[in-house]
Amino acid sequence: MDSQRFEQAVALRDSGRVEEALRTFVALRESAANAEEKASLLVNEVRCYRLLGQLAEAKRQLSRARRIAPQTHLLLYLDYEEAILHWHEGQRETSLQILDDLHRNRKEILLMPEHRDLYERVQSSRGMLLTELAQYKDAVALLEECLSFDPRVIDKEGVFRDLGGSFRN
Repeated sequence: MDSQRFEQAVALRDSGRVEEALRTFVALRESAANAEEKASLLVNEVRCYRLLGQLAEAKRQLSRARRIAPQTHLLLYLDYEEAILHWHEGQRETSLQILDDLHRNRKEILLMPEHRDLYERVQSSRGMLLTELAQYKDAVALLEECLSFDPRVIDKEGVFRDLGGSFRN
């Protein structure tokens, strides 16, 4: 994979130029050398479609990625994207269950340096979902942990807002 183009696509996505990033991810996938690269690029496409509000297409690409993904750590990222799609569809309990399973069953892997960003996204998403589900007691500990996370990875404003809301209730 052309790592320079991949990093450029990530930067485009993260700067709000999602459609341009999506085109780059698609082009990279079409020239990918193996199933793991293709599935990894599909995960990035899923995220782009989700950010664009095209949830049906995001789900379609997620299913496609699951069919070709090897049994590697890539499955963690597929599970995370599935959870976030459920959240966007208003299925908070389902989303939380997937994230709880990830945390409970794969915590050691998530804490590895190469997956730390995903760990932080999982934890902050769990905390915010618990707040939305009015499970404030459980949310507080998670949200307090999130205060130490990289602000480039998680929505710190959302964490502060949800933490404040948890204390009020």
